[in-house]
Amino acid sequence: MKIIITAELLARFWSKIESLVGKTGFDCWNWIGGTDKDGYGKIYITIRRGFRIKFSSHRLSYIMFKGNLKHDLFVCHSCDNPSCINPFHLEAKIVLENNRDSAIRNRHYNKLVTHCPRGHEYNKENTYLSKDGSRSCRICRKLCDRKYTLTGSINNILNEQKKLSI
Repeated sequence: MKIIITAELLARFWSKIESLVGKTGFDCWNWIGGTDKDGYGKIYITIRRGFRIKFSSHRLSYIMFKGNLKHDLFVCHSCDNPSCINPFHLEAKIVLENNRDSAIRNRHYNKLVTHCPRGHEYNKENTYLSKDGSRSCRICRKLCDRKYTLTGSINNILNEQKKLSI
């Protein structure tokens, strides 16, 4: 979807940013317009005559200052401030990079889950962090590996017995 930046959109966009007086390019530019439950800024934009959508303000800022994005890229904050729209704090990443980054920075949506489904605690020693940023319980992984190794051994024995009886 291509966003058309109009004078009206620019005026609304700039009116919803906290005053930049005295700020530098290193400071966060905070969105003071509408936000979602996680604090990310939202703005309505018209994508074609009579059709408006709610759009992320940080994504719009990225597009305005750095150019259009592929639809599968996320716009991520290097400052960890969801209301920031400073283009110097924004970078485009694929979902795997975004998940990995949020897990490393302890911002992942699943961070409040402290135990695996079988009740083992997620801690430094017991947590496996995959390349895509997801985590799993080392104890459960070992149990699963043993189960499949045992199942495979039993199946091999049964197959050998079938061959012998034929």
